[in-house]
Amino acid sequence: MLLEPVVHQAKVFEKIYLDLQEDEMEFSNDNFRELYYTIIDALNQNSETGLENVVNKVNLDMAGDITNILMNDERYELHDWERKNIFPKAKDRSIAQLVNETILSLRCFLIDQKVSEFKQETIDKKTEINKNILEEVKDYSSLKMLLSRKLNRVL
Repeated sequence: MLLEPVVHQAKVFEKIYLDLQEDEMEFSNDNFRELYYTIIDALNQNSETGLENVVNKVNLDMAGDITNILMNDERYELHDWERKNIFPKAKDRSIAQLVNETILSLRCFLIDQKVSEFKQETIDKKTEINKNILEEVKDYSSLKMLLSRKLNRVL
């Protein structure tokens, strides 16, 4: 098996949407789920939609949540550092990598949960160890090793 990089051109919201669908995941927090689907709907209707337009079209509670997220993001914005010869890396240069790392980390977490379920299943049965379960655990472990290599982590 060879690991070859595949480059896809997609916007961040499209990548998150597709990966959530692929993993059959959904936000567990109702506010984030509603906010996510509202933003996805607005971006699907017009990909050039600004967040100001989205904030104006939602209820007050959700608008407050959006504003808080934006204000927290802006709190860490670096201003005029170039004048002092300090050149920070722009967020837009690293956001794709951070999104991929977050999704791959989530997948590693889900693999750990699945292996724990298999472990509990074998403990509950207290019978002869099922060969199929061992094969699945081995497959999940190799998948986790592959994901860890992509994340440059050591298991």
